[in-house]
Amino acid sequence: MKSKIFLCGFMGSGKTTVGQLLAKELGYAFADTDHMIMKNLSSTITDIFLRHGEAFFREQERQVIRQLILQPDPVVVALGGGAVIYQSNLEDVLNSGLLIYLQCDWPVITERLKDTKERPLFDPKTSEKEWQRRQNFYKYAAMTVDVSHKTPQQITVEIKALINP
Repeated sequence: MKSKIFLCGFMGSGKTTVGQLLAKELGYAFADTDHMIMKNLSSTITDIFLRHGEAFFREQERQVIRQLILQPDPVVVALGGGAVIYQSNLEDVLNSGLLIYLQCDWPVITERLKDTKERPLFDPKTSEKEWQRRQNFYKYAAMTVDVSHKTPQQITVEIKALINP
């Protein structure tokens, strides 16, 4: 089994919640790239986007991903929703661990995020195009798990069975 497991998917797909459960089940550490960036900069994602822009955020994300790849301990990583749309991130992740796509249907995403104020790039009127565009990158994952109508516990059991046949 790989010592680095990366979870990708659109915002609201459950990467953080599932990642924490999976890490606990496997006895791995857990890391969330968005949370690491917020901690490093003592700021929220929304504030980082507003003050510094998306390019700055993506560079911070790149650095955090590289840091996690170099970490010697086994880790489950919840990647930011857009992390794998950058070729260098995608290649690094694919070359250093197992990438699992948490696929979530668009209506479920919109329901989960309808009242959020913490997602700077989410707009229910325009984000569906971005969700569709990102499918082209998420397809590079070694495994895809449909998470649309499952509990985090069910998803964790399914992933554990896939990676430990």
